[in-house]
Amino acid sequence: MKSTIIKVVSVITVVWGISIQSVHAQSIVYVKPGDRLGQIVSQAPANTTIIVAPGEYRDALVVRSPGIRLIGAGAQENGTVLSNQGVNATNGIEVRPGAHGFELSGFLIKGFNENGVLLTRVRDFRLTYNRLENNGEYGLFPIFCTGGVISNNLVIGHTDTGIYVGQSSNVIVSHNVAHGNINGIEIENSDDCTVTENETYDNVIGILIVELPLLQVTRTNRITVTKNYTHHNNNPGDHRALELFIQVIPVGGGILLVGANEVTIADNIILENNSFGIGIARLPVLFDDFDPMIDHIPDNNRIVRNLALRNGRSPDAERLAPLVPDFPTGANIYWDGTGEGNCFEENVTEDDLGGTSYPGPKALPPCSRSR
Repeated sequence: MKSTIIKVVSVITVVWGISIQSVHAQSIVYVKPGDRLGQIVSQAPANTTIIVAPGEYRDALVVRSPGIRLIGAGAQENGTVLSNQGVNATNGIEVRPGAHGFELSGFLIKGFNENGVLLTRVRDFRLTYNRLENNGEYGLFPIFCTGGVISNNLVIGHTDTGIYVGQSSNVIVSHNVAHGNINGIEIENSDDCTVTENETYDNVIGILIVELPLLQVTRTNRITVTKNYTHHNNNPGDHRALELFIQVIPVGGGILLVGANEVTIADNIILENNSFGIGIARLPVLFDDFDPMIDHIPDNNRIVRNLALRNGRSPDAERLAPLVPDFPTGANIYWDGTGEGNCFEENVTEDDLGGTSYPGPKALPPCSRSR
């Protein structure tokens, strides 16, 4: 027994302050208020777990090594707070290329100029049980990443997107709450991602799946959007920064699919979004000139078994015209009719206010049993 204890202690070393020691498998570093958290994180060797005590840390962090785990004491004001006050930093946490296996849990991150957490070219990351609040444009922002999990986070008050996955693959976004953003959750020019069991409300758009031009990754394919609760996304977005976005996207959308392919939208609850419940459309024609080699038409998408009710009661007609001059009221499901292989089945859309789908349910192509 004594020999076993000695071996365990030799593998796991506990270090206080900014002194970091390498060990055979993994180092554990404890950080307390007053310690230089930014220095500790940037100098941490691979496979270091950094446990951060409750308190406010006015700092910006850069993660350079693989296998770094940042564990806070809870994502609330009396927990572990990473603040931009007096720092004036662009990103709260920047995870550099090659810092694979990064994990972040238990942090409140607030007030950074552009992004709460930015990850670039990182594999197998986990962002769980954090709160991101008023961090400029984006809360959680993985780009060119693969194999990540974003779950059980709260994202509030971002002038673009609360949880954004861009030009990435195999990312799971689950059990998050997003409100008070422009987009609650966005999947952009990415493949094989899943958005499941999230709640989005009081955003301009609850969930956006989009394919945009002029990006290195040119397609959005095989996204699954399932079992989400997206409701009352009617924030007018007066604080939003993207003027072009204002002109193209209506206020008050539940789930919006633009130009993407092989997307499954299934078993979601979509209630009382002012312009539409579920929207499927091509990217507006004005974008075609930006990148004429890209097909911005949505193809082979399945919209099945969704409950979409009391949506589209107050469409933002002025901002839609002249893009969609005859945009309907009561559009629990809206499809612009573009694309091939799109299908709709077993959706509940007829409500007590006279709402239904556009075009009407009988005009929507059903899904074949083989799909």
